[in-house]
Amino acid sequence: MSFINSSITLPFSYNVSGSNRFPGSTSSNPTEPMMDSRIWSKLPERLLDRVVAFLPPPAFFRARCVCKRWYGLLFSATFLELYLQLPPHRRHWFLFFKLKANKTQIYRNCGGHSRPIYEGYLFDPYDVAWHRLSFALIPPGFSPVAASGGLICWAPDGGGPKTLILSNPILGTLSQLPPTTRPRLFPSIGLAVTPFSVDITIAGDDLISPYAVKNLTAETFHIDGGGFYSIWATSSTLPRLCSLESSRMVHVDGRFYCMNYSPFSILAYDMSENKWWKIQAPMRRFLRSPNLLESRGKLVLMAAVEKSKLNVPKSLRVWALQGCGMTWIEMERMPHQLYVEFEGIEKGSGFDCVAHGEFVVIMIKGCWDKAALLYDVCKRTWQWIPPCPYIVGSNDDDGEDQVVLHGFAYDPRRREENGESSKSTPCRLGLGIGASDTMFNESGHSVVSSNENPKGWCPHGWFISPNKTKCYGFMSVPKSWNESESQCNEYGGNLAALITYQEFSFAQNLCNGTLGGCWVGGRAFNSSNDFVWKWSDNVSKWNDSMFPSTALQSNCKNVSCHANDSVETCTLISGGLATPLLKDEKCNSSHPYICMIDLDGRCHRMHCHKEYLVILAVVSGLIVCTTLAVVVWLLAYKRSKKRRRSRKPSNTAASALVPPSWKVFTKEELRSITKNFSEGNRLLGDTKTGGTYSGLLPDGSRVAIKRLKKSSFQRKKEFHSEIARVAKLRHPNLVALKGCCYDHGDRYIVYEFIVNGPLDRWLYHVPRGGRSLDWTMRMKVAMTLAHGIAFLHDKVKPHVVHRDIRASNVLLDEDFGAHLMGVGLSKLVAYEVMHERTVMAGGTYGYLAPEFVYRNELTTKSDVYSFGVLLLEIVTGRRPAQAVDSVGWQSIFEWATPLVQAHRYLDLLDPHITATSTSEIPEAGVVQKVVDLVYACTQHVPSMRPRMSHVVHQLQQLAPSPLTMK
Repeated sequence: MSFINSSITLPFSYNVSGSNRFPGSTSSNPTEPMMDSRIWSKLPERLLDRVVAFLPPPAFFRARCVCKRWYGLLFSATFLELYLQLPPHRRHWFLFFKLKANKTQIYRNCGGHSRPIYEGYLFDPYDVAWHRLSFALIPPGFSPVAASGGLICWAPDGGGPKTLILSNPILGTLSQLPPTTRPRLFPSIGLAVTPFSVDITIAGDDLISPYAVKNLTAETFHIDGGGFYSIWATSSTLPRLCSLESSRMVHVDGRFYCMNYSPFSILAYDMSENKWWKIQAPMRRFLRSPNLLESRGKLVLMAAVEKSKLNVPKSLRVWALQGCGMTWIEMERMPHQLYVEFEGIEKGSGFDCVAHGEFVVIMIKGCWDKAALLYDVCKRTWQWIPPCPYIVGSNDDDGEDQVVLHGFAYDPRRREENGESSKSTPCRLGLGIGASDTMFNESGHSVVSSNENPKGWCPHGWFISPNKTKCYGFMSVPKSWNESESQCNEYGGNLAALITYQEFSFAQNLCNGTLGGCWVGGRAFNSSNDFVWKWSDNVSKWNDSMFPSTALQSNCKNVSCHANDSVETCTLISGGLATPLLKDEKCNSSHPYICMIDLDGRCHRMHCHKEYLVILAVVSGLIVCTTLAVVVWLLAYKRSKKRRRSRKPSNTAASALVPPSWKVFTKEELRSITKNFSEGNRLLGDTKTGGTYSGLLPDGSRVAIKRLKKSSFQRKKEFHSEIARVAKLRHPNLVALKGCCYDHGDRYIVYEFIVNGPLDRWLYHVPRGGRSLDWTMRMKVAMTLAHGIAFLHDKVKPHVVHRDIRASNVLLDEDFGAHLMGVGLSKLVAYEVMHERTVMAGGTYGYLAPEFVYRNELTTKSDVYSFGVLLLEIVTGRRPAQAVDSVGWQSIFEWATPLVQAHRYLDLLDPHITATSTSEIPEAGVVQKVVDLVYACTQHVPSMRPRMSHVVHQLQQLAPSPLTMK
């Protein structure tokens, strides 16, 4: 398919002029020196084209940078013809691009001022060497997202419909695809180049604002071998409750795979069947920085495993997808000593992986300029590799321009579909059917089957019989009979013992040609001029009816094959279809053995055999019976416990439940200190939980009494136990709990009194005699509040999730330091009261994180999301959702995102900050950093949000930032 390895001939392609098609490398000038014309005239054109076509990629790009006449050579008919006929390069290359991006910024490379540098860096894993190369000019605002078959796919960084670009680095050509039908912000994109087509799949949330998840869709684009293309077509519906990870897709055997988060799983898309489905990930609750890879035709998952309550040791592990595409088998673990060193450098920042062939490169985020790891899948070796010496750029946390490396597997020419041209011994990824063992003939070229191999039936690179009942594959040479039998048994098969003449003809067709014949499974011992056959499998259906001794001796073409009675002979198939030959010769390793797998009992297109169904039924029955037994036992135990409790005296003193750090009040005491809960003592605020009143204790200290609404949480003992747990949480930025009261189902909590009251009063209704919060005060509120939340997340074991971070739950003291109220309150009030969902236009839910809105999942990352919303509210002085005349309801992000895209950061500030001439106005750069932190805290993917300790660090960095007076 010529258009893959040259310019893609499409009606919507655009040309790049010769003056800017190949910008020169930073180390050389593309126009000097110029080879003398007399030298060119003495070089035969076809010889020169052949030499040029055989150049490896580093030499190819280096010659292009120093040779002025290179542009003419690239598009000569002779060169293109020779280039396309060459076999694939036997080396696996990795191509990296250096991009500038802010790790907390929502839009990567957005704006004309942050133009990315598209200089490429080739990495050779064999020599562990780096090469710098020039690259075709890419329009600004595009980033590389996928690579396959020698093509690089580029996507725009901003929102809206995606207009993708395909480029060929060798020929320096670009082709622009039509824009997608739906806008997507951070999609997952996959590119698959085969000998017959180019397929692109893009999936993601089509919502422009990152505030909530909705409308998760996918589109596909297809180009056939003749250059005919389709329009973007919407694929089948994705599984419910999916949230795609913003990363590249991985293509394996006609399927695209991408990551789904919260909970982590794998999404698979079959292009031929237009079908999506989910695949469960191994140890998904303990994985960190998971990466999907394609290695030698298999889907590989590489991730760090965190230590858990189950005492799972920390490690970096590698799994391969096996069987029918639903089973994971662990392949390798990083050695413990190496992982300790790796973890010390990584420090929880995460890592990215890219695989090609048997190699995997692991790049530590933020440390690309220090160290990287290279893992060899075949040899199972790990080694540190030096950083790229050609990259110059600061990667410090305080730097303005963060440098990140995007890596791809790069093939200068497309590899064969059923194998890779290599004379090295193929390695295996895992065990069982579906392993990725590519078989090669004696000349080192992969064998291409003319028979259709349905997906999931046979191992990759094997051949299926015409009746679709058996799989055939060649064992690697040189191998003895015993070695080949052992290798074949690992696949779940046996050395081929042919039963019918149809199988004989099929096997002979496979063995004919460059293989020069191949051994089948029959091995005979010459004993008393009679052959005793031995088969790899002794099952009754395997027989020697095809090989009676008379037929074997009559077909024997080797005169000396029976000369020695002690000779062990094997059966060799050779010859063409017209002149079939079946010979017995002395067993040797000059020919490969045929391995055969009987598909009876194997998985066919995701359906399993009867034995599997029987096992599944038995296991399901045992689980149901065990569950019923446990339920019956629990009911009986609960009833007996209730009887025992009724016999015990019920006059247990409530004070025995109360620790000395807090007090149990009576309702009469609360009536006295609040003047019978008078309206004059009622504090302003929301009434979700029943109202809050101020009171004066006998010792003269002021307290705040919160009344809780009635709910199913009625028992005094459980109420006191929960209060005792919350009372232990002491921090300067948490509202201290003084005591509680329980009286006939009425519940009250007594807090310390905070002078300046809730934050929302100072944002929207400034108290009489007060003044609006200036920028310094607002940053102090944000920093002290972050300290309190970080204490709950990191210092308390097990960590505490607040679940209801909002402006009315933040109280300000006399110095305008923040105190978080309501810790543990969510367990004391009704669920529907605590998380009342007021549905706004566009699906906005106030401070609630998307994973809670759609999946009822609450973690520490949900608190981080709520803090990000509150931080933007503090900066802008706008509520999370408020009425707008033209559109009804508008979320704070729908209002702020256009201003962020236009870099109008000062327009985001609360007008009260800029209202008077004495107000302190921050610099635009300071506001930008705060807004970047807001968007980092409100990322779609919970795992991409920072920890609160990191948020505290970022706010501390902003504290000493200079302020200019207006």
